[in-house]
Amino acid sequence: MSILSKAISGVQLYGGATVDEGFSNSVDLGDMAVKTSEFVGNTSDVLINTLNETVLYRVCGERKANSTGLALYYPLWENNDELQEYMEISNSVKYKEFLRKICTQCNVEDSSNTEDFNSSWAWNTYNQDMQTMEYKTILDGNSYELNILGNMDMFKNV
Repeated sequence: MSILSKAISGVQLYGGATVDEGFSNSVDLGDMAVKTSEFVGNTSDVLINTLNETVLYRVCGERKANSTGLALYYPLWENNDELQEYMEISNSVKYKEFLRKICTQCNVEDSSNTEDFNSSWAWNTYNQDMQTMEYKTILDGNSYELNILGNMDMFKNV
């Protein structure tokens, strides 16, 4: 394991982190910047300062003390199937390039190698769902109301 890999393996994780739970590969961006600062130099400080300006409210307990308020997908274990799935839903060409560079053992295809997220299957599925129903919330004092209008066929089997 390289020194960089060891540094990253100690980054604050969120979500599943065992075989039983599944692996979310969601890591804290700020903690990652701190742990890899010797490899990226001043970039780490710039990122941490930007996070401190961007994240307006942060609460964390003892077990997540290194949390900075923003997490990202980072494949801690190289897995072709998982990375392929991520390539299909991500809309960031630069981030996909980054993932390819860190996942040297994976061989993935990127059929959606475009910055036009509107043509991706993820957007089309989301857009179709949003056309199926319109919802709104009404907050009044201490009460909360959810109104759902539209085609309710999607709820038949729930």
